[in-house]
Amino acid sequence: MRAPPDFSPEAVQAAVGKALAIARFTAEDPAAGLADPSLLARDFPDLDLYDPWELAVDEAVALGREAEAAALAVDRRLTNTEGATVAWNESEFVYANSHGFAGGYRSTRHHIDCAVIGDPGDGGVMQRDYWYTTGRGASDLRPASEVGRIAGERTVRRLCARKLGTLECPVLFEAPEAADLIGSFVGAVSGGALYRKSSFLLDSLGNAGVLAECIDSRGSAHPARPRQRAVRQRRCGNRAAGCRARRRRARLFPRQLLGAEARHGHDRQRRRQSQSGRRARGRRSAPR
Repeated sequence: MRAPPDFSPEAVQAAVGKALAIARFTAEDPAAGLADPSLLARDFPDLDLYDPWELAVDEAVALGREAEAAALAVDRRLTNTEGATVAWNESEFVYANSHGFAGGYRSTRHHIDCAVIGDPGDGGVMQRDYWYTTGRGASDLRPASEVGRIAGERTVRRLCARKLGTLECPVLFEAPEAADLIGSFVGAVSGGALYRKSSFLLDSLGNAGVLAECIDSRGSAHPARPRQRAVRQRRCGNRAAGCRARRRRARLFPRQLLGAEARHGHDRQRRRQSQSGRRARGRRSAPR
């Protein structure tokens, strides 16, 4: 994949030429072609991915200062920060192929983060931690002051920590780390990883020891964002039954379905590619 520095005819032609040059050195893959035209999507649901944030630079700076001030107010041992970031991102993706498919979508992603440094004094080890909020729209973000406060509290908890000796004990992962562990599993059973034989779960179909008995993860197909739910409620009024959001809930990976998940992963991967499943590239503005 090549991204042109601009969209002038010369830049686009140069990008296509470089992509073709790279393709000449790629191993042949009979499954890496265009999907059958009958599999191409024609109707696209609105997934509420685009919610721009009209934020002036001065307003962004004020939010960053608010986060820093809230963090430093948590404890006098918080002596400095590594700064706060207020960032907003807009991108537009368009895909077309020679089978007559042409489609795309716009998306946004915004976030606020803050990192804090703590000094316990008396020659103790300085510590650092952070917190953030992210969402499709500004209404999905937590207040900047809350982000700063949590960043401060997390840093304070790291001060004067005790070092444990060698032992065997249960380990409790906090939510962000736990999500990464689940993400590793999802990536390992994805169609692309299995097809390329780059998964640590290769040839593990039906293996009952992959997941612990206590893991039971569930997810919603298209959960409505808070802003989206509010808009829907205003539109529906008393007709709640007719406007109720449709949610499909399913187990993501119970152990007994691991084999089917892996077996059909490559088929799903090709269907996603046929529906323009490529990574979008966008421009980002992130004042600090």
